[in-house]
Amino acid sequence: MSDPIVRHGWHWSFGWLRRPEYDQDGMVCYEEPDGDLVLSPKPSHKTAIYLDCRKDPETGELYTTISPIPKRPMTYDPSTKSSSSRRNAKG
Repeated sequence: MSDPIVRHGWHWSFGWLRRPEYDQDGMVCYEEPDGDLVLSPKPSHKTAIYLDCRKDPETGELYTTISPIPKRPMTYDPSTKSSSSRRNAKG
């Protein structure tokens, strides 16, 4: 059984940054707020990934996981926005 989902949203709503300079064949790279780099298979919808924020019931710790299916449509193409607007986007 998986931990309950607290909220979900596009990667920028959790402070994840897109790091195209580290992309590899068929994989796209993101940087978590703590500096860890995450490689993910290239998603079907450009290069944005959808995340679930889950809560560990024993410790209360919140953590993010890549969601298999976006639960709401992306309202704009993040590649056309400045990096500061991507970080502050709601989604």
